[in-house]
Amino acid sequence: MPVRLGVARADGEVRLWVADEGPGLAPEDAARVFDRFFRAGGGAGSGLGLGLAIVQGVVRAHGGEVTVDTAPGEGLTATVTLPSCTEKAAQAD
Repeated sequence: MPVRLGVARADGEVRLWVADEGPGLAPEDAARVFDRFFRAGGGAGSGLGLGLAIVQGVVRAHGGEVTVDTAPGEGLTATVTLPSCTEKAAQAD
């Protein structure tokens, strides 16, 4: 399955996104992807359901946010938004 990566810097923020062309998630699963130990599809497959919960914790610790955009049959895009280094330095002054 192809995966696309992107990064952009604008308005004092840096955005990194990862997108796939997979099956996507139902709205009820998408609402829980950041919950610890949650595994979409009833837990099928490998993994512990910690990956996105860890990502969210790290991103929040650095003053950012992480979101997902998905729908059944539409793939999934995860976007991390962080303050740019120059923006954080200006706020510290």
